[in-house]
Amino acid sequence: MGQPVYVNLVVRGTVYADVAAAAQGEGVTPGAVRRAIAAGRLDRLGARKRRLRYDAMPVRIRGQTFTNAQAAADHFGVTTGAIYQALSRGKMDRVGLAPERGQARALPVVIGGMRFRSMAVASRALGFGSSYVSQAYTRNSTFAKQRILAAAMRLREQQDQAKRTDAVRLDAMNEKRIASC
Repeated sequence: MGQPVYVNLVVRGTVYADVAAAAQGEGVTPGAVRRAIAAGRLDRLGARKRRLRYDAMPVRIRGQTFTNAQAAADHFGVTTGAIYQALSRGKMDRVGLAPERGQARALPVVIGGMRFRSMAVASRALGFGSSYVSQAYTRNSTFAKQRILAAAMRLREQQDQAKRTDAVRLDAMNEKRIASC
């Protein structure tokens, strides 16, 4: 079985009869033309050889539109490679922000009705070492799970108490303000 036959190729507005004609017209090899077709990038064919500036794609990051990836990279202080990488990963809103350390593999966990971003966050919030919750669940330790649940219940009670205290303080402040008027 031979290579696919490509006809009527359009490269930046110029129509070529076949791969060989496109290669000759753009000053590249037929293999380069086929690779560009496979990648869907005929518009960039021969651009490096002719030193053409390629500014065709506008980039939108957090609601702000830039004329090209270089302009966005300059604005956020990153490389154009970082812009294209974020584009391919679908994370354009994270460009130029600090990385979320360790959250690439983190799984949310619910303990005693409380939700945590990861087991490590839960461990630290409950007053244990950073790997305690993970090890307890990995080892399926009943005793450790009971300690974790008890700590979660204590933390929830402390948070509820803090909310009640804050509500009482706000009520007192509002009463003083009303009385002074």
